[in-house]
Amino acid sequence: MAKRLATLTTDTGELRSQGKVSVLKVNATFLELIAYRGHLWRPAEIRSSAARSGRPASSQAMTASVVIAVITWAARLLAPSPYGRLPAVSACWHPRRMPSDSLRFAQATTTRDVNPDRRQALIDCWIDVSNAGGAAGFPFPPIDQRDAAPALDAILGNLAPQTCRILMALDGDDLVGWLNIRRDAFALIAHWGTLHHVQTRTDRRGQGIGVALMKKAHAVARDQMELEQLHLAARAGVGLETLYERLGWKEIGRWPGALRLGPGDDRDEVLMLLELGAEEHTGRRQEHA
Repeated sequence: MAKRLATLTTDTGELRSQGKVSVLKVNATFLELIAYRGHLWRPAEIRSSAARSGRPASSQAMTASVVIAVITWAARLLAPSPYGRLPAVSACWHPRRMPSDSLRFAQATTTRDVNPDRRQALIDCWIDVSNAGGAAGFPFPPIDQRDAAPALDAILGNLAPQTCRILMALDGDDLVGWLNIRRDAFALIAHWGTLHHVQTRTDRRGQGIGVALMKKAHAVARDQMELEQLHLAARAGVGLETLYERLGWKEIGRWPGALRLGPGDDRDEVLMLLELGAEEHTGRRQEHA
């Protein structure tokens, strides 16, 4: 039995870590579970199985998750896994965890706010996320220091309190995630800004850090940059739209097939909008008048 469990996981299991999405297949024709930042998604195979058996799909998914958890645990004990640790998959066995009590946020609005150690931490995070398949600005991994460092330095060179900020999530002194908020100062469009390079370190996913980082970005954009809207463009096919919608964003359109990640792999570019509340800005301006 032990040998069979090990063989099932190591021979027929397939783990493909893509940063935002990890896929674990066990007897792939029967079962596929997709873990997206701690959320369990039920694919067509489980839904159709549920319909045939008369059991709720949620019950089928839970049963499947328990089976995979037991198989994976047993195989790790009995045979070394060719894939190493499974951080994204293991996170889906637990309810969403809240960020650490030591989680805090810091901003960079000038180059003086980013010392050499922090600059390197930003670069390392970007490399880590991109090479795990994350949609953070480098669609063709792998990348390394030579790719990420110039891209980060370009952002740092544009930092300014009202037009370009880096928002960082820190656990103690360790960088665990970051994003970039920008606005165009041209009066016609200066009331809205854009979010870029949203990312959390791959070894810290499933802990609510990304959600906390996004909520903080909303507050910074509204209260400090006095923006009325935030816009972003997301890569379709990895579930980002669902995450952002939970945080109040709305999909306002798509550019069909705009992103070509490889032969036969064209993705939509999803355009999303968050209303930050123009009436709040008006009220604050009147109070200060």
